[in-house]
Amino acid sequence: MAEDPSTNKTHKKSRGTRADLSAYSPATIFRTRHYDRASAELIEQTARKLVPAFLLNLDPLMQRIERAARNELPAELLDLGDEVTGLTRFVWAQKVYQLGPGIISLVQQRLSDCQTESDRDACRARNENLIGLLRWHVGEGAGAILDVFDRLDGYGKSLASVSLGLLGEGRAAGKIWDFYHRARAVPLIADWIGALWALLDLEDTGLDHELAELLTERRIFPELFGFISRAGGEETTLPLLLYAIEVEEDLRPDAFMALVGIVNRLGKQRFAQLLARMVEADAPQEEIEAVVAEILTYSETRVREYFPIYYRGMQATDLQSFMLRQ
Repeated sequence: MAEDPSTNKTHKKSRGTRADLSAYSPATIFRTRHYDRASAELIEQTARKLVPAFLLNLDPLMQRIERAARNELPAELLDLGDEVTGLTRFVWAQKVYQLGPGIISLVQQRLSDCQTESDRDACRARNENLIGLLRWHVGEGAGAILDVFDRLDGYGKSLASVSLGLLGEGRAAGKIWDFYHRARAVPLIADWIGALWALLDLEDTGLDHELAELLTERRIFPELFGFISRAGGEETTLPLLLYAIEVEEDLRPDAFMALVGIVNRLGKQRFAQLLARMVEADAPQEEIEAVVAEILTYSETRVREYFPIYYRGMQATDLQSFMLRQ
């Protein structure tokens, strides 16, 4: 389970919507690690620089991983996934992936068994490692995740949703929406953020309405404005403008750049029409056009630079704050 940041009053001072990944939810960190192969390889290469090779080779856990892989013992290798952290996680994942899709049924069984165990921390780690493994099986992974989805706990469903979104599994949209609505009703837990990531990656048009509701209810969390920059639309525009007016000045840039993302999608004319409905009836047309023109001085490229991980994979400049979460 992940703490719901929209109930944490201290999060509002963070810059989690931008480069500081330390403020993000576990689902966001999981997606960043598994966004694409280039991101995963960059994170692994950085981790390897922090640990001398000879020390890694002397690690008893690493030796057990190598032995299980060498002797082709898939069940034993999978069990070791409950113990891996840091760099050993990368090596373990590579060894398991090399076994091919034949390992998938065992992975599904381990995930199903996990939900009946009393050790929630161990189950959490297993969810992260095994669902992350299925994400890389592009051909079979989505179906395998869907098959086991209903047997996962909330945290597992959150990560499964992220993986299904990255895999472009449109068949999962209904299941993810159902999970989102159930998870959002649970106080203090933010597993539903994983569902939002999935729906964002699946380009689900229902997100505009949902993001507008979150804004209206002031369920503010670090990922919100990045989500709006990509998926906000006509329904999100008014509550976003109202938020920007009411919020403390140092928090307005996030809302403003999210609005730029919306305007670049809607177009100048449509946004001007929406804005005209929101301002006083006697507001001069020239004043409205001036506001629109100012917003459009910021390009879509600038939005992507402001909310980087919503539009691309990991880059070297992102790594410092990311490695703190490993």
